[in-house]
Amino acid sequence: MTRVQGAMGIALAALASAATAAPRLDTPVRIEFRAGEPCFTYSGRASAFSGVFVAGQRLVISSTGEAHFGDPQGGRWIKTQAREIDVSSASGAAPVTADDGGEWVVPATGRYSVTVWPHAIQGYPGVMIVCRR
Repeated sequence: MTRVQGAMGIALAALASAATAAPRLDTPVRIEFRAGEPCFTYSGRASAFSGVFVAGQRLVISSTGEAHFGDPQGGRWIKTQAREIDVSSASGAAPVTADDGGEWVVPATGRYSVTVWPHAIQGYPGVMIVCRR
């Protein structure tokens, strides 16, 4: 093996290692509240989250992030805007919907998925905040 082949092998191994270490965007981020903290905050590129919540628990969930736009003439621009929130039960329990005050009421204890959309924002930077009441 030549030095160039050896160096290329090391570079490819490093690249593969970095790709493996980078989080996948389709892997849900775990929502975990720190002891004594009422809110969980995430900043990054994920659009899928997962957490365990208790029946009757009230949650306030918000998310904002980059939205990329374009026009037929080739113009492109970026705006920061609110993202839509979807909460669903992993166990198939009753759907979770926000009440008139914008709070999500957990119908049954268990694991829930929280997804931000539209899908066009996936992979772009954003912030997700989940607060317990």
